[in-house]
Amino acid sequence: MSFKVFIDPGHGGRDPGAVGNGMRESDIALEVSKRFGIMLICAGVEVMYSRTEDISPAQRWQAANTWGADLYVSVHCNGFTADTANGYETFFAATKPQDRAFAECVHSAFIAATSLRDRGVKLDGQSQHSGGLSVLRRSAMPAVLVELAFITANPNLLDITVLRDRRPLMAEALASGVFQFLNIQPENGKEVSEMVYRTIQDMPEWAQAGMQHLVDMRVLSGRTPDNLDIDENMMRILLVVHRMFERAGLLPDIAT
Repeated sequence: MSFKVFIDPGHGGRDPGAVGNGMRESDIALEVSKRFGIMLICAGVEVMYSRTEDISPAQRWQAANTWGADLYVSVHCNGFTADTANGYETFFAATKPQDRAFAECVHSAFIAATSLRDRGVKLDGQSQHSGGLSVLRRSAMPAVLVELAFITANPNLLDITVLRDRRPLMAEALASGVFQFLNIQPENGKEVSEMVYRTIQDMPEWAQAGMQHLVDMRVLSGRTPDNLDIDENMMRILLVVHRMFERAGLLPDIAT
């Protein structure tokens, strides 16, 4: 059986969401969501995004319902006036108490991976958004909204380190939560090539254009611009995903 997961990177376009420490919520949500989606696709899960570029989509929960998604994940960063606020939290709709099980799977996987302060699994009415979160209440499938960390936190707190430098780890944690809830066991133990590429220029010529496109889209980044740390197997997987996006017409034009 193939599962379908709808991923909704929060905000976008004229709405950057929370802003802090030189970062925008909309950018982080998009990059983490794309990485998260790639991990699901590699495990055989079908994925649809509400957006794959810096726009504000016309539909979010509506598109998920029409597509018939099995799960809905909305990705956000938190923000607050005091820079002492920190940690991770997961929301589900008070009108859909059965969604708590999904929220708890995602939440436990994320906390275990990131070691961020555990702010708990919460009802949507406990969020900073008055009246609940419509994407959670109106989606027909189990749905969660994750607040990755506080983008407004003091730079010395773990939140900023995670948001700035550990986006692949956050994506992996979200994927782990989904795999746990769906009882999926991704293939392990495949032979991994010893070849590791630090830059686009280090990669085979036939792979450079596609990989550069992924970098430009912010799907792919490293600890520093000249240290991507991509092994041979991951490079080939990413290029397959790139071709899938291309054939589906989901690749944005990158300004030169």
